[in-house]
Amino acid sequence: MEIKTGKNSRIEERIKTWRAQFPMTEGTNLVRISDVVDKIKETGEVDDIFTMNFLVVMTNVLIRSNTNNSIIQTILSLNDELDNCGNYNWAKYLIENLVITKKRWMHTSSLFFTGPMIFLLVLYVDRVLFGEKALVRRKFPAFIGWTKDKLKQREVMEADEGAFGSGVLLAVATAEELEENERIDREFYHDIAFVFFGKNARHDIMIGWTKDKLKETEVMGGDDGTFSSGVLLEENQRIEREEKNDAGIEKGNAKIEVTDVEHDNGQNLNNGAHKVY
Repeated sequence: MEIKTGKNSRIEERIKTWRAQFPMTEGTNLVRISDVVDKIKETGEVDDIFTMNFLVVMTNVLIRSNTNNSIIQTILSLNDELDNCGNYNWAKYLIENLVITKKRWMHTSSLFFTGPMIFLLVLYVDRVLFGEKALVRRKFPAFIGWTKDKLKQREVMEADEGAFGSGVLLAVATAEELEENERIDREFYHDIAFVFFGKNARHDIMIGWTKDKLKETEVMGGDDGTFSSGVLLEENQRIEREEKNDAGIEKGNAKIEVTDVEHDNGQNLNNGAHKVY
């Protein structure tokens, strides 16, 4: 569905209701993104006000913004029911705003680009290969893997060589390339999750494997000269699961039960029934 804005009594009432969240005093008639974020945090339910607040933040951060601290409220004039937001062609809406903001940026003296900067950043690092090897294996969506550290590393690489904007333009990643990259990552995390060095067993299975933990494992293996020569934790995993299956795992107000998990030598740990209640 195409995103269309309009003007009628229903839309005007919606905007009036939304603006009532932000009492205006003399000399302060601007609503900032931080103001809207605060309202989202305060809300206790997902109602029309929450939806409008979310749409305002999302469009201002990811699609189009102002040159000052105030927000663009265009999306509030959406000429449709708010419940239909999931059916809209947001990609087309982003590209349309990219074209508009680029033209305005080229023909004004403003140094601030108000278009979808995050989209352009991800597009650039994904589609332009700098150096002989990519820092991140390509994924879908393309932002997966591009952490703050990786983006900073890419920035430093190009800045140091004075070659920003140069490199090899890559084609759109194919389904086969994305599938192969997923396979490589699965094997990488599987190997780490089921290997331990010394007395400290590593069985987090992806979740919990922070950069520090991965570095710790690398150092342990490198110092001992035992990298990739650890012990598989299949038996350790089986015993722990049996103990937890009887009563479930109590944590806070949630009780989690895991049943009928097939491990198949550690290859298939995601098959099984998971209940959270």
